[in-house]
Amino acid sequence: MDGITCMDPLTHCLLGAVAAQAFFCRRLGRLAPLIGAVAGGLADVDVLINIPGDAIQTMMYHRHFTHALLVIPLGGFLAALPFLWIRKLRYRRPAVIGAATLAYGLHGLLDALTSYGTMLFWPFSDHRIALDWMPIVDPICTFILLAAMIIGLVKIHPTIGRVGMILTVLYICIGAAQHERAMTIQKYLADTRQHKFERSRVLPTPGNLVVWRSIYEVNGRVYADAIRIPYQGDPSYRQGESGRLFSAKQLPKDFPGSRQDRDLKTFLWFSDNWLAFVPDRQGFASPLLDMRYTYTPEGLIARWGIQLQVDKPSEPVELVVPHPPREGLLGDLFDDVFRGESNGRAFGKLPPMPTTDDPFEE
Repeated sequence: MDGITCMDPLTHCLLGAVAAQAFFCRRLGRLAPLIGAVAGGLADVDVLINIPGDAIQTMMYHRHFTHALLVIPLGGFLAALPFLWIRKLRYRRPAVIGAATLAYGLHGLLDALTSYGTMLFWPFSDHRIALDWMPIVDPICTFILLAAMIIGLVKIHPTIGRVGMILTVLYICIGAAQHERAMTIQKYLADTRQHKFERSRVLPTPGNLVVWRSIYEVNGRVYADAIRIPYQGDPSYRQGESGRLFSAKQLPKDFPGSRQDRDLKTFLWFSDNWLAFVPDRQGFASPLLDMRYTYTPEGLIARWGIQLQVDKPSEPVELVVPHPPREGLLGDLFDDVFRGESNGRAFGKLPPMPTTDDPFEE
């Protein structure tokens, strides 16, 4: 279900606005949230980067250098620049730059809480930080920030912004706790199947902290499940599908070093090596899909992938977007969150741990 690629721009702008209110409203008044909102959304200017004829490289530049910690001072200054020429703020320029820098800096940190991956340590590292604590779009988080900003505009006082920031941090902590619970359940499910997974991810689905997508790798295959963790009541799960993960051993001998090989390696890095042939085909006529982002939390039909053409190694790799398996998936997710059942597919109790017949085994 996780098809959107960044924490929504509205939430970024609201976070920047509330942070600027919390620490700079005494100096900047009602201009503080405006400055913070502009700076809070500026890092996503990287979506404007377009490399003609190279969809893969264009995609890679989102959450790239504009989100890095090293770029925060420059980004904050650029965001503040239009406000530095306002006559009313002539003698408050340090506060303007401070508010813009704070708001800009929070952008990358918020994105790192999601599953897409953010290059916080560029240019020293190309590792994409993805904590998997927060969904891509979260209406509760957005509502907290929106309420704090509106109240702060009516009554200009830093306490309002600080309360909004504290409530947002507490909500993020709930996401971290839910993520930890989902990981525990994932390990339990793997143990019931006698699977010793080599690596795993648990990702929140859009708009909630209740339904999570679980994926793990065993012997070159990816196994998916939907895990439901209500705030009250017992957790449950819905068993998903499995598919064969991509392996470089499947490539032709003359493929390494080609343009397609370069694009493939870039997409493997981008997808954290969660690429699989679906539905469980090994031939290259089937696209390689990113298993992190699927239309259903337990499914393998992904939001995007790449189509290799091994007979045309000098051609760029094609970015593909598979069709959803059916309509009404957003309504299904809503039902999964609030009812624990959608489209006739119910979440079930966790299976019991298998017992051994060996009386001497402890």
